[in-house]
Amino acid sequence: MFDLISIGDSTHDTFVEIDEASVLCDIKPNKCLLCLSWADKIPAKKVTQVPGVGNSANAAVGAARLGLNTAIYTHIGDDLVGESILKVFQKEKVNTRYVKIERGRTSNYSVVLNYGAERTIIVKHEKWRYNLPKKLKTKWIYYSSLGPDHSKVHRQIKDLVDKENINLVFQPGTYQLREGRDNLYEILCSSYLILLNKEEAAILLDEKPISVKSTNREVKMWVKHLARGLYELGPHIVVITDGPNGAYVHDGSDTWYIKAYPLKAKERTGAGDSFSIGFTAALIRGKSVSEALLWGNANATSVVQYTGAQKGLLTEAGIRKMIRKYPKIKPRKI
Repeated sequence: MFDLISIGDSTHDTFVEIDEASVLCDIKPNKCLLCLSWADKIPAKKVTQVPGVGNSANAAVGAARLGLNTAIYTHIGDDLVGESILKVFQKEKVNTRYVKIERGRTSNYSVVLNYGAERTIIVKHEKWRYNLPKKLKTKWIYYSSLGPDHSKVHRQIKDLVDKENINLVFQPGTYQLREGRDNLYEILCSSYLILLNKEEAAILLDEKPISVKSTNREVKMWVKHLARGLYELGPHIVVITDGPNGAYVHDGSDTWYIKAYPLKAKERTGAGDSFSIGFTAALIRGKSVSEALLWGNANATSVVQYTGAQKGLLTEAGIRKMIRKYPKIKPRKI
C-alpha cells in the first residue's frame, strides 16, 4: 500500500539564465513581455539540465524526500530524455511500476528562460494515450498536469476514489484549468484538497483579477472570497498561494493566512509544487491545516533558493529546521 501516488506528466527542463533582455509591460496587470534582440545571438549566463520534473513529478520526489511511500503514474518516450527522467525517480526512491514507456515516442521537453527571479517556459508537449490502472493501492492520489486528451482520466480517478476510499489532492494544470469548472465538476466534487495560486483560482471561478492598486487587506479579503467559492465546488480543504506574499487555506469554517519566509528567491520554478506537496505531506502525517501551512511555506522557501524545481525539496528534518528559524512567522486566522 502506497501513501501517495502522483498522477501527471513528466518532462526534462533546460534552464537558460540570460542577462541581455528587457521586460515590456502593458497598462493592464500581469501583461508583460520578455524582449530579446531579433535575429541575434543571446549569450547564456548559465545552462542547467533538470530531468524528471513537472507538477506531478515534483510532488512525487517531494513526497519521497519527506519519507512517504510514493509512486508515480506518468508517460515518457523511449528516448534519452525518457531514460534520464526514469533515473531521477529511481534515485529519489519513487516507485516506477506505473510509469508508461511509449515506444517510438519522444518525451516532454521544456526550455526555461530565466531573467531575474522570473521565468518564461517554452514547452514541447506530447499527446499521450492515458489510461489508469483499474486499481491503485494507495491512501492518497495527487493529481496534476496532463496534456490534451486526458478527459477520461477524470472519470477513472473519480471511480478509483469512490471504490477504494482514496483521498484526492488536485493541483490543476494549464490544460485542466482551460476546461473550466463545469468540465472539472467530477474531480472537484471528489477532491479532499485543491491547491492553486490566486490567478488560477480566479480563472476557475470566472472572477476578474483584482486591481494592482489594491491594499494588502483588500487582496486578503479577495483571496478569502476565492477560497470560499472554491470550497463550495466540493473540496474539503482549499489552498491558495500568492507567491512571495504568502498563502491561504480554507477548511469550511476558518481561513488561515501565513506570510512567506523572508528569503530572496533565486528562481521560482517549482515554488507552487513544493508548497503543495509540503502541505499535502503534513496532512498525510496527521498534522492540522495550520501546521500544514508551515510545512508548505518551508518547502517552497527552500526550493526557490536553487535553480530547478527539485534541488531544494526538503526532508522532514529540513522542514522542521526551516520552521524553527522563523518562529515569529505563524499562520493566523483572517
